[in-house]
Amino acid sequence: MNNNFGGQTMSAPSQGQLINVVLVPDIDDIDWYPINPGGSVLFLNTAMTGFRLRSREQNGFPGPERRWEVKEVTPPSQNNGMVTRKEFDEMSSKMDEMMKILRDFVK
Repeated sequence: MNNNFGGQTMSAPSQGQLINVVLVPDIDDIDWYPINPGGSVLFLNTAMTGFRLRSREQNGFPGPERRWEVKEVTPPSQNNGMVTRKEFDEMSSKMDEMMKILRDFVK
């Protein structure tokens, strides 16, 4: 059993009750974490890929445990009309070629 708790905690209200959120390296290694009767703790792994909810009933018996997997759905970045350095370099190279052709044509 691992008793070295290195996670971070914060509280989030949920329907009038407080749920502690604990950031841990491994959500499979949380059985040692104490949960008060009537309390709930949401464990989130540091990779932000999954979380696990553990709770205790008012009588101290464990409540149902739930697990979720997290899938990142961050939209792709919008350039807002800006070009990347690669796009700029490609266009610059094409312009240099056109200028060389024009100079050779004028001679």
